[in-house]
Amino acid sequence: MNKLIQKIKNGTVAEIAKELKWIFQLSKKYTWAIVWYVLLGLLGIGATLCSSVISKNIIDIVTGHQEGLILLAAGTYIAMQLAKIVLNAITGNINTRVQLKVNQQIRADIFGKIMNACWEPVMGFHSGDLLTRSGRDADTVASSILGWVPTFVVNLIQFVGTFLLIMYYDYTLALIALASAPITLFTSAFLTKKMRKHNERMRVIASDMTSFHAEAFNNVQSIKSFGVVDAYSKKLNEIQQQQKDAVLEHNKFSILTSSFLSTVAVIITAITYFFCVFRLWKGHITYGEMTMFLHLSAVLSGAFSALVGLVPTTISAATAAGRVMALTELPAEDCEPLAEVNQTLSSGSCSVHIHAEDMEFSYVSGNTVFKHAEMEAEPGQIVALVGESGGGKTTMLRILLGIVEVKKGKVYVCDTKNNTVMSVSPATRRLFSYVPQGNTLFSGTIAENLRIMKPDATDAELEEVLRTAYALDFINELPQGMYTYLGERGGGLSEGQVQRISIARALLNNAPILLFDEATSALDVKTEKALLRNISEFRGERTCIVTTHRPSVLTACHRVYRISDESIKLLNQKEIQEFIMDS
Repeated sequence: MNKLIQKIKNGTVAEIAKELKWIFQLSKKYTWAIVWYVLLGLLGIGATLCSSVISKNIIDIVTGHQEGLILLAAGTYIAMQLAKIVLNAITGNINTRVQLKVNQQIRADIFGKIMNACWEPVMGFHSGDLLTRSGRDADTVASSILGWVPTFVVNLIQFVGTFLLIMYYDYTLALIALASAPITLFTSAFLTKKMRKHNERMRVIASDMTSFHAEAFNNVQSIKSFGVVDAYSKKLNEIQQQQKDAVLEHNKFSILTSSFLSTVAVIITAITYFFCVFRLWKGHITYGEMTMFLHLSAVLSGAFSALVGLVPTTISAATAAGRVMALTELPAEDCEPLAEVNQTLSSGSCSVHIHAEDMEFSYVSGNTVFKHAEMEAEPGQIVALVGESGGGKTTMLRILLGIVEVKKGKVYVCDTKNNTVMSVSPATRRLFSYVPQGNTLFSGTIAENLRIMKPDATDAELEEVLRTAYALDFINELPQGMYTYLGERGGGLSEGQVQRISIARALLNNAPILLFDEATSALDVKTEKALLRNISEFRGERTCIVTTHRPSVLTACHRVYRISDESIKLLNQKEIQEFIMDS
């Protein structure tokens, strides 16, 4: 017995219990909404039970088994039915409003958790999987908060109230109507693990499908260019087949389970019906009582079925909660504001140095990138990081931005104007303006893309950074200038134009340190050199670090570091020339 209990604690039941506990903790924020739902449900129960009793009285008055005012009883019955209609209409409207609000709040919370989480753990999820978890799974959790608890309470009260009312008139009939309960409960308990398995499989396949579409639509041009449209169509067919198999298997399971429970319900309903007819034939009950019993029996059965129906709903909610919990439990970055950062930014200081001493870094995967590495960069300097692809250039920028944390050594920024030293962290990220590899423009106007960095920027400020990035001339030739609408990823612009707009956006941030990750790779050599000089002197001498594969850039740099073999080496002039010749 002890082994069985331990197995239950460590198995599916324990997982579901943990996930339901998390939903319960989350639902505390929405206690007012849950209470409101329950109160509306109780009003509906009262109206249903009263209607049953009034209906019984009307029939008994008509058949002569009871004296009373038929018109008053009929009027009361109609009033109760109209009240139910009005109540349902009001409830439906309020439910939609509250459901929407709770759903949006939960989605916003999950979005915030993902965006503020440490970078490496988030990268363990495919973007499509994140979309499914923060979308469909979050919707399921929201629905369970406003659905599961109120539904359970309301149906439980309806079940108990209906059962007691039937028992008040005939306890034997009440016991017959309750006969399906043990069978239904046993069946639900037996099928819990199988339900859980089906839910997990369905959600994983949904994530795979979303991931496939997200990746394919983001790479339409590449798929066309590579001539692999047919291969991707075949891959879609494979995922669809998996989805089809899962859906059909789940459908078969649901049909068999539903058919069994429906059969039990039909048998109990038939027994109840014939028992009522028998009692009427013997003169033990009136026509009105028979009608009431049949109606209340259906209500009782419906309430119990709703309670049992919460089992698959609960398992679905628990499965979704487990997937959402994986996101909410991601370790968060320490973004606590630093007074030193605010001081540097408010003073407009550009005298910010970068130093890395005895630095060691490895990714969670175990891939070691740096050992005992050192580097420095000073204001007014353009510092280049060169080396083979995958050697660690982009990783170095991630370290400086506080996206990943070194395992050993020191990496810090020093503001000599204000005499402050700060270890790099998410909090110091505001000291950097960053232009990553690839196309990072969003759909919207060019001005909207720029103002992401500074929402209150004037048109004059936008023109200044565009001019500095050698982008103003070609933008002025566009139909609406910088208010020209761009499609997703800057559709319609060349790669070089996109890069210059991205650089202008970084300059608008007006940070003392500029980081460019292959940000000028699409520009011609002359424009590239002129632009690098421009940006390093933009509104004062700034510290500028660039990663590059182009040897022509190195002649415009004050320092060149070569990253290879887990180290960072400062190259002298001779070594720089050799590197240029070899490249």
